[in-house]
Amino acid sequence: MKTKRNPEQVEADRRSLLVQTFVHATKKMFEEQASTKSTMRAATTRGPLAPESAIAGYIELNSGELLGRFVIYLPKHSFLTLFKNMFEVEQNEITDDMKDGAAEFVNIIYGLAKTELNIRGFRFEPAFPKVAMNDEIPKMSRSRPAVVVPFDSVAGPFHIEIEFNSEN
Repeated sequence: MKTKRNPEQVEADRRSLLVQTFVHATKKMFEEQASTKSTMRAATTRGPLAPESAIAGYIELNSGELLGRFVIYLPKHSFLTLFKNMFEVEQNEITDDMKDGAAEFVNIIYGLAKTELNIRGFRFEPAFPKVAMNDEIPKMSRSRPAVVVPFDSVAGPFHIEIEFNSEN
């Protein structure tokens, strides 16, 4: 006889799967698309934003009952190196034209994660990434729970955040 799990545990398991899948998709995207291996450091709950983040790509998450946001924060050097590795274009500064590169990072990560999560019962729909630079970087509500996953790579450090709406 199966033991019925309480709704809080079911939701915690779904969130854990969501985070693990986005971590895997992030590592896979940078390794396969930008020839850059990355190593995940210990995940934490939200702390202060990395002060050196120069660009952030983000996408709203909506799987019916699970709402939130996925964000990747990149310092200038990390972004320029990853951009060069992926697009074979070397730049010294981040320009408005390069925002599409950050959006493409997010789009690929989301696509990889969405495919895997939908196989596992989620219902993520296509979504459009957005990009913010410097002062435009979204300061997400501090009242929402979030998981922060820092990464190290030869391109430099970066981190992702998965934010959950408090209703989830």
